[in-house]
Amino acid sequence: MNLSEMVFHSCERFSDRAALIEGDRTLTYAELATTVRRWSGHLIEQGGFRGETIGILMPNGIDFVGAYFGALAAGKSALPLNPLLALEELEFILTDAGVATLVVSQALMPKAQELSVRLPRLHRILLGSLPDEGPEGAGFPRETDLATLLYTSGTTGRPKGVMLTHANLVSNVLACLQILDIEPDDRFLAILPFFHAFGLTGSLAIPLAAGASVELMPALQPARILAAIATGNINCLLAVPSVFGVLARLAPEGFRHSLKLAVAGGEPLPERLFHAWEARFGLPLREGYGSTETAPVISMTPDCRESRPGRAGVPLPNLEVRIVGLDGPLPQGEIGEIQVRGPSVMRGYLNRPKETAEVLDRDGWYRTGDLGKLDAEGYLAITGRKRELIISAGENIYPAEIEELLRQIPGVAEAAVVGVPDELRGEVPKAVICPEQGRELTPTQIRDSLRGRLADYKMPRVFEFRAEMPRTATGKILKHALANR
Repeated sequence: MNLSEMVFHSCERFSDRAALIEGDRTLTYAELATTVRRWSGHLIEQGGFRGETIGILMPNGIDFVGAYFGALAAGKSALPLNPLLALEELEFILTDAGVATLVVSQALMPKAQELSVRLPRLHRILLGSLPDEGPEGAGFPRETDLATLLYTSGTTGRPKGVMLTHANLVSNVLACLQILDIEPDDRFLAILPFFHAFGLTGSLAIPLAAGASVELMPALQPARILAAIATGNINCLLAVPSVFGVLARLAPEGFRHSLKLAVAGGEPLPERLFHAWEARFGLPLREGYGSTETAPVISMTPDCRESRPGRAGVPLPNLEVRIVGLDGPLPQGEIGEIQVRGPSVMRGYLNRPKETAEVLDRDGWYRTGDLGKLDAEGYLAITGRKRELIISAGENIYPAEIEELLRQIPGVAEAAVVGVPDELRGEVPKAVICPEQGRELTPTQIRDSLRGRLADYKMPRVFEFRAEMPRTATGKILKHALANR
């Protein structure tokens, strides 16, 4: 089946149950089905072609869910966009994806209108709330059709569109449901953004496939999260480890809750945080690991009673995971690159055959670029990142993208970006800059030059100015030396 059919199936089985809750607004599964069909009819009526990509520039909310599944039901693919991205970043992504239709919330309409001036191809901007009257409709996407396009930056600094088919997403959802004890009576609190694979699959597709309820929280507000948990209505929460760390610090002793499922993913889970959360909430965290290219879950702790600090669970039942060194697959316990094969592995990168070939081999193995090992019980430990990815509060940040912009600033001779530890975010970008001879630069000048060209979460939080960079014998910058200073 395709992803929209999966949701319609739940709508038939659980028609009277609450599907989505946003503030005082609630949609039953029957009403969700009607909303999706109306969105589908609305997008078909607007024109375009079968299989075109619909951009969605909206925060988490009922309107986002309707537009997203409506696009899929119309036989089109959906491109959820991060509203925090700068105009230049959005312009590149929309151009690369060939987007002609953009669905946008009222608050983001000024940004969308400016994009339409920059992009002549973007000739349909639709408000993210349906008109009072309109047609219903649905297309018939195949499971091999492109369902979702998610952009992730690469080591070259240019974002790449990860092509996920209906089969990729459905297989990942079904595999996760095999190891998660989710019932129709469960209620998820969706705080992960839906423009991320973790949020889209974990906090939206999985609960809807199970007939559970999803309470939507558009903004990340720890106090509101604790208040929602304290009501006893919320029993499932997925978040990045740094959020769980904040909640553990804010929750008072004796804090009462009804959580049965707490899954951490998107960044490494420190052992100290694991124990701090369990001590405060009495519920072990279940850790997951994945990547956008695998739709996204690769492994997960099978049961909270089997949680192991420093272990990212076991591979999903429909995936093969191997550890590979320079000479091929490695035996149990040895560290190498994590490689994955299975039905949730992406089709490839949009318009990037060379980059696709670099990570997907002929036998279907995806090279994650992460380093890890498998123990005797089949648990996966992530030991490092082959790539220079910085994960800050669950957001992926690639140094090359920031370095390219830094080098364009007048007075900057050289620039390097590394990740440094941060108690709240896990990691933050640190910029190491060599000014041109005779020039003096300040962090304020650098930030002012980057503002508007770089999303705020990618903005360097730490600065170091130095006369020269440490280098290897071959002239490469020793980035680990920069991170350790």
